[in-house]
Amino acid sequence: MRLLNATIASVSEGGYSRATLTEITQRAGVSIGAAQHHFQSKADLILATVEYIFTEMHLFLSGFGPTDGPLEERLDKMISMYWSWFSSPEYLAAWELILGARHDPDLLEQLRARVALGVEPVNDLWKAAFSDIEMSDDEVRQLVQFTFSTMRGLVLRDTVILNGEPNDKEILGLMKNMLRFLMEQKSERPQ
Repeated sequence: MRLLNATIASVSEGGYSRATLTEITQRAGVSIGAAQHHFQSKADLILATVEYIFTEMHLFLSGFGPTDGPLEERLDKMISMYWSWFSSPEYLAAWELILGARHDPDLLEQLRARVALGVEPVNDLWKAAFSDIEMSDDEVRQLVQFTFSTMRGLVLRDTVILNGEPNDKEILGLMKNMLRFLMEQKSERPQ
């Protein structure tokens, strides 16, 4: 656990290229030998760290359950919950690790497979939260991907903005309004 948290901290503070095994083990207060006892390589440590981050995310999100109430209220809760995760240092560290691994085809494939494991539980959560709206599995998937792509873009944009105030709140509000409009159109569709 210390090595995983040290990896997250190292990546958060110095980026992928500075998160060397030496830096991570020093931060964790363990020897390189002890780290290699648990993780054969830096790639294994990266995979375990991303696994840990996404497992924590799923635990966090599994507590979400606004399956009743007005659509606007459920969307507010959903967007707020996801944004609190997407804007966390852990989430950004996971993507820093994934992007940093893009030149290692084997590791990247393993990371892609791990990320893919989280897709269906998220889609199921959305189906439950909006079960009163008739949507196909593909439509739910598209709404989730739209939401996540928008949030991911905001997080990445916020990491490179040097001047000016990020207008995340306004953009998230626009996204919520678009989702609400699309869902209202679905609920008005003739049966």
